[in-house]
Amino acid sequence: MSPVQGQESQLLTHSKMYEIAEKYGVLRLKDLAREKLHHACSHFWSSPSFPLAARHTFSTTPADDKGLRTVVSETIANHMELMEEPWVNELLGEFNGLARGILEAGIREHGWGKKASAKSQTLYKGF
Repeated sequence: MSPVQGQESQLLTHSKMYEIAEKYGVLRLKDLAREKLHHACSHFWSSPSFPLAARHTFSTTPADDKGLRTVVSETIANHMELMEEPWVNELLGEFNGLARGILEAGIREHGWGKKASAKSQTLYKGF
């Protein structure tokens, strides 16, 4: 992954570009904004700009538009220490899709779910 150029404020910029692209139906711009936000989140997830971009993402995208919402949810799931931040609890209370997104990201990343459970049961039977 190439280094991110620019400042942390780009998180909010990418979220706003996604919103504009959605409004005008520019799918390639939506994809580009999602990729750029994903890349920027990997570097600026602990910055003061991340909560602003997360709130903007969830307040300006429909619940069924998972593009940016997945990026925010995966970023939080990959950095669970963010769950201790008051702004995360506020967003969880305001947007139910965030909690589900974090859980789904954890399932994908850590193998939680039926397959993991079946593997654990198989290992347990060996004792």
